[in-house]
Amino acid sequence: MKLFSKKKYLNGEREFKIFNFVVFRYNKSNNKICGSGNIIDAPKDTNLRYIVNGNNNQITINPDLKNPNYLINIVINGNNNKVHVNNIKKGALYITIGNGAELPTNNCSCTFGKDLSITECTGIVLYEHDSSFECGDDVMISHGVTFRCSDGHAILSPDGAVLNRAKNIKIGSHVWICQDVIISKNTEIPDGCIVGARAVVTKNFTIPHCVIAGIPAKVVKENIHWVNSSPDRLENISQ
Repeated sequence: MKLFSKKKYLNGEREFKIFNFVVFRYNKSNNKICGSGNIIDAPKDTNLRYIVNGNNNQITINPDLKNPNYLINIVINGNNNKVHVNNIKKGALYITIGNGAELPTNNCSCTFGKDLSITECTGIVLYEHDSSFECGDDVMISHGVTFRCSDGHAILSPDGAVLNRAKNIKIGSHVWICQDVIISKNTEIPDGCIVGARAVVTKNFTIPHCVIAGIPAKVVKENIHWVNSSPDRLENISQ
């Protein structure tokens, strides 16, 4: 069965499927911008849907991104936010900045490096001002993975101080994030790491080329290197 497929209707509407399941259907005429100074810099045939409410926001899609097996969906509510996507090998990417028009978010950034690969779809959420999401090159993301740069509700101390303010998530290069992982605010995954299935990442990690797993996630193995090939196709180089 084909992983990712799309169909174009006579009215211009496009339907995107993953494993024969419709994940998104849209008409490019439904793209909306409300505000001033907003810039959408993307090739004409990019599989991009966007809704922008605010001022001086910028969406940049690499003009060399011509692979048809992807979808980018961006919703921005706020001002001075930036989204940059280099190239995606496959999959659907959902980016949300601002918690609706009633709770806009300002001065956020969301950037992706080269050769991003997503199984099915993944979501990135930025609800707080001045927060950022950064993803390096050659990152592989399995299905059901969520990145949350902020929480949906505040947690307060007895004297009323906010305890769960958020800023950034940073994903290094050549990182493999397995199924159903949740990566929370104020976290970093170094280069060459693997994040095990259903892990919940809640802190910064500093050791590259390690396996991170568990709830909450911790380093369970160091000095590893992974490749995008099944084990039965590789010989053990140590023999």
